[in-house]
Amino acid sequence: MSVKLEIPSIFRRYTDEKTTFELPGNTIGEVLENFKKRYPRVKKVFFDKEGKLLHSFDIYINGQSIYPLKMEHPVKDGDKLDLVMIISGG
Repeated sequence: MSVKLEIPSIFRRYTDEKTTFELPGNTIGEVLENFKKRYPRVKKVFFDKEGKLLHSFDIYINGQSIYPLKMEHPVKDGDKLDLVMIISGG
């Protein structure tokens, strides 16, 4: 099973200049774990010390936000995940 993951282009320096990845996994958490294994440098950019996705990011599945994010949320073959940076201000 393969899921497509896309990240913002500003972070491609941590992923050998790639922004789109085909990764295995049955849940969002499994896909992200495989992403970290393949590109260990992303740990310091996207994840906290416990390995959880930072609150400054959201994930969309096939164009739909899955807020609030649950790592056990299932994904299926061919799904597209977008890792989106949340920009806030006042």
